[in-house]
Amino acid sequence: MEDCRRRPGGGKDRISGLPDELLHDILRRLHSTPAAARTSALSRRWRRVWTRSPDLVFGDDLIHGLEGGGTSFLDGLDAALAAYSDDQAVHFDSLKITVPRTCGENFPAPRVAPWLRFASRRLAGALYLSVPYQPWPRVNREDDEIELLPCEGATKIELQLGSRFLLRIPQAGTFEALSDLEIRLATMDGRELTFLVSSQCPRLQNLTLVVHLLAASDVALRSATLRSLVFHVRNTLRLDIAAPMLQNLDVSKVADAHIAAPNLADVGLSSTDVVFADAARHLRRLAVRQCSVLAPLMRRFDSVNTLQLQTPKGLGSYKTFLDGTNNLPKCEILSVSSLWVCKHAFKASLMYLLRRCNGIRRLHLLFKFPSMNPNCYSDCPCRLRESPLTDRIILDSLQGIQIRVLRGSANKFVEFLEQLLSSIWSTTKLISLKSVEMNIMCHGSPLSDQLCKKIKMEDRRRRAGGGKDRISGLPDELLHVILRCLRSAPAAARTSALSRRWRRVWAHSSDLVFGDDLIRGVEGGGTSFLDALDAALAAYSDDPAAHVGRIKITVPRTCGAKVTGRRVAPWLRFASRRLAGTFYLFVPYHWHPSPRANLEDDELELPPCGGATAIELRLGSRFRLRFLPAGTFAALADLKIHSATVVGRELEVLVSSQCPRLRNLDLVVNLLAASDIAVRSATLRRLKFYVLDTRRLHITAPMLEILDVSQVADAHIAAPNLAEVLLSSTNVFFADTGRHLRRLAIMLCSATAPLMRRLDSVTGRYRTGWHELLPKCEILCVSSSGLNVHAFEPFLLHILRKGNTIRKLLLYFAFPLMKPYCSLDCPCRLPESPMTNKTILDSLEEIEIHVGGSAHKVDKFVELLKQLLSNIWSTTTLVKLKSVEMNMLCPDSPLSDELCKKICGMCPSNIRIKSNVFPKVLPQD
Repeated sequence: MEDCRRRPGGGKDRISGLPDELLHDILRRLHSTPAAARTSALSRRWRRVWTRSPDLVFGDDLIHGLEGGGTSFLDGLDAALAAYSDDQAVHFDSLKITVPRTCGENFPAPRVAPWLRFASRRLAGALYLSVPYQPWPRVNREDDEIELLPCEGATKIELQLGSRFLLRIPQAGTFEALSDLEIRLATMDGRELTFLVSSQCPRLQNLTLVVHLLAASDVALRSATLRSLVFHVRNTLRLDIAAPMLQNLDVSKVADAHIAAPNLADVGLSSTDVVFADAARHLRRLAVRQCSVLAPLMRRFDSVNTLQLQTPKGLGSYKTFLDGTNNLPKCEILSVSSLWVCKHAFKASLMYLLRRCNGIRRLHLLFKFPSMNPNCYSDCPCRLRESPLTDRIILDSLQGIQIRVLRGSANKFVEFLEQLLSSIWSTTKLISLKSVEMNIMCHGSPLSDQLCKKIKMEDRRRRAGGGKDRISGLPDELLHVILRCLRSAPAAARTSALSRRWRRVWAHSSDLVFGDDLIRGVEGGGTSFLDALDAALAAYSDDPAAHVGRIKITVPRTCGAKVTGRRVAPWLRFASRRLAGTFYLFVPYHWHPSPRANLEDDELELPPCGGATAIELRLGSRFRLRFLPAGTFAALADLKIHSATVVGRELEVLVSSQCPRLRNLDLVVNLLAASDIAVRSATLRRLKFYVLDTRRLHITAPMLEILDVSQVADAHIAAPNLAEVLLSSTNVFFADTGRHLRRLAIMLCSATAPLMRRLDSVTGRYRTGWHELLPKCEILCVSSSGLNVHAFEPFLLHILRKGNTIRKLLLYFAFPLMKPYCSLDCPCRLPESPMTNKTILDSLEEIEIHVGGSAHKVDKFVELLKQLLSNIWSTTTLVKLKSVEMNMLCPDSPLSDELCKKICGMCPSNIRIKSNVFPKVLPQD
């Protein structure tokens, strides 16, 4: 109630009491300086606030309600700039002037010059000036000359001068901070333009020029920082560009251009002949429009991701276009646009280009169909001796076709499209084509349903293929891709019944996946699976050069005790000889009452495999896995071994000597006898080490970033790049690591104080038990499943006292185990209880509580949670806390609405609370 009385504020004007910086931010959101100036009528406090605003925006609203049209705008703008603060130390961030069309002819250059002088003195940001287009010759009149004065504080300048002015550039001064410059519809001097870009803008990155030169001349642009250039400058005789950082270039209407730009990636050319003196052999995009000399340009580049070509206007230069595109660079996307040629010319040019670009993945077509003349002239390209319509073109990589049509009559277009698609289907062999997309712009009316059906029918004819078996005619490589999509070697083998062509195709497939479907409909259970698997591997290709990219074997649980080491060993030997990729083996867990360590059938050897890149073995606690000392796993990057027994010395040799490229190692195994383990690897980046009976662990891994160690008596770590550490029942000594970690998780470690002193900070999630010293961290996670509520409270508050810089707190516990009573040795009875001191948490913003348990005990938990939160609110000062989120796992039944409301009411009203009930699984962080 007291807070509600305070919020209305008794009708006081609290906005006017804000500092100028906040008032300027309010005025900035008006996006209009005239509107900001009108706030002067509010009170004395507001009278001169707008004159120090960092943003000045002038447009049509400057003359709303005023007579005089354009003259009123110019006078109002001059008055507004004159009324701006006289303090020369006050600079503005942006000046935007949009002159309305009502100004008309009453707009000479002397009215614009003061605006540019004002910007040169006071601007420390962006300048935008837009003048409406007014075409008439004004070049020789004195009133049409304006100067762009140097402005050291300007970072961006955009001038749209409506073809009115001759823009002059003074030789003195520089644009020290300018990175973006755009000048459109102006007349400039070529030498001044060269000097501006090459000498006066030392930090220029993006340059756009759409202007006329006062007289035909050469232009030379030299910049060490320029990255993007759009150069559409008429009357340019020769353009020289030297820009080592230039990446994007668009040049139009230049007679001759010489480019030295080694980092060039995106090029657009129109009516320009270009010589690339220094450029790479590969481009991301090349767009060529109406260039007379195409052949040297096409030979200049070896490959282009996207190639855009425009067929020439008229038939006279058509053969020149074909000769220029005889040798095209290798490209993935081909875009062909044609707006003026007849449909016969367009079809012929398209087929001609497809023959030269048979490796493309996508084809884009753009044309305006009303100009498509259906008649065939005597000099039509389709009558040329070397017509591409007579040869069949194989496009084995083309996956998609996109057709874009710009306005016109739909009826005429459908006729043309039907002929065009018919020519494509009949003259090309499309193996991988998946989709055809048509985008039609019809201004008059949308396409009728009949026309849409006609377009779709043409595509269906292509897909139907006349009922022939076109799949069997594909090469083996594509058939292997089809079989790979089945994700099952038995299903792939069943395709042998289709025809003779398919009988041995599966035996050369690069993926072998075996699971339960191997014995569907076959009697014998586990024995049948083992026999069928052996037969399938024996039937695989005998060619030693045929390698398998992946082998995945998932033994079903029906096999039981029948899976012995002797049955598994041939699978590993097959993989060692033929594998050139990943190997996965899963054997289900099978309990045996007698010890099996000394039985011969339980010993399994992992032979070296030079082609394996990833190996994952889940052996169900059945085997003693042996590693041969001879040979290496030269390409192995990922190794995972679970539920097996190994020899410590053999494990050392495997990791430290036999895997020179190992990056990820995951070990969840038992040692045959208690021993020390030393892991030395120059390439290892991630290690999970859950190896029982390890007395002492030595790790030397300069590239190691993630470490997870459990149930090791003593561990010595030398890993200078370590970023994430997870420890459980392990005492660790870090010999060579940094003072900062991204994540640290500690469970059940007895000697944690040295570890806490070893680290200065943890960026991400930090999970802990009871510690006296904590490193600086942002996210703290506390979990406990066996403490009573009195023990959990002082434990949590003690941790909060030590980690008062945390930003997010996560709590995990199971409420059926939280007991409400307080025992004699409860931590809350300690003399230095953290509950007696006020803890200030000035960085904590979020609290998440994750709870698991049975719904019929939730009433007791709610009471315990209420007591816990009450103690947190009373013993801590939470300055920035915004939200509390509770995630509850109740598998029996959902919580009642009454209990949910009770949980939501446990937090103060100024804190947003969110309660989630999950029937099965809690969300994972």
